[in-house]
Amino acid sequence: AKIGLLAGAVALVVAAFVILQPGDDGGSPGTATETSAQATATQATATTPKKPRPKVATIRISGGEPVGGVRKLTFKEGGTIRFRVTDETDDEVHLHGYDIEKPVGPGKAAKFSVPATITGRFEVELHNTATPIAEVTVEP
Repeated sequence: AKIGLLAGAVALVVAAFVILQPGDDGGSPGTATETSAQATATQATATTPKKPRPKVATIRISGGEPVGGVRKLTFKEGGTIRFRVTDETDDEVHLHGYDIEKPVGPGKAAKFSVPATITGRFEVELHNTATPIAEVTVEP
């Protein structure tokens, strides 16, 4: 009786395999499912591209002076002027031409993210000491 039951179970599994097997399209069994899964994965990747993070220059102030000297930063008109300034003492950072001032100090970086709408060369300075720390150029 057990052998008959076992033979019936095997026959049922074989019949299910034959019935559920993908149609004869010249591919191997499972190809349609694998291809569909790959297409879905590719489609998901294509619809959600990762944007690279923009590079942001950091100007570090130590002893009231920019470490490494006055930085030269160049941006394209229509893009975004991005840089940050760190300082061990409290001050204000002033981006001339765009007339933007931001506070800076211990644990508080001055972060600039400004639409580059004005072409030219602009000084960035520490406000309290009028120390130049960078030169921003916006090219057409």
